[in-house]
Amino acid sequence: AAGMHRFVWDLREPDPQTDSQDLPISAIPHDTPRVPQGPLVLPGRYTVRLDADGHTMERNLAVAMDPRVSISSSALEQQYLLSAQLASLMDRSFADAAKAGEKARTPFDALNGAAASLLDTIDGADAPPTAQAVAAVAALSARLAELEAKR
Repeated sequence: AAGMHRFVWDLREPDPQTDSQDLPISAIPHDTPRVPQGPLVLPGRYTVRLDADGHTMERNLAVAMDPRVSISSSALEQQYLLSAQLASLMDRSFADAAKAGEKARTPFDALNGAAASLLDTIDGADAPPTAQAVAAVAALSARLAELEAKR
C-alpha cells in the first residue's frame, strides 16, 4: 500500500514448518517471537532487494559477527549447516505428515517436534555443536528417510 513502511530482518532464515510453536520461558508480552525460528545467517555480505511500483532497488548489507561471542568461523559454519539441515528436516516431516493423513501422521509429528527441540539447542548456543548433537541429527535424518520409504 502507499505510504511509509519499515522492514526489520532478524538475521534468520525463514522459520521451519511445524504444528507446535511455543514461546520461550523468557518471553516478553507482545515482543517475543515464537520458536522454533529459522537458523541464524552466517556473517558475510548479503544483497537487499526492494521491488515497489515497478522499480527495483538493491543495496549491499554486511552482517558482522557479534563481538561478544567468541566462536571460530569453522565452528559457526558447522552450527549453521546443522541448523539448516534440521530446518529442512522439519519442513520435510511437516509436508509428509500432511500427506500421511490423520491416522498415519503421528511419527512425522513426533520427528518434527524432536527436530524443533534440537534446533533450538544447537542454534541457541555460542559454541560448536557437540558430537551428541551431530549424532542426533543423523539419527533423525535416518528415521525420516525410513518413514518416507514406508509410505
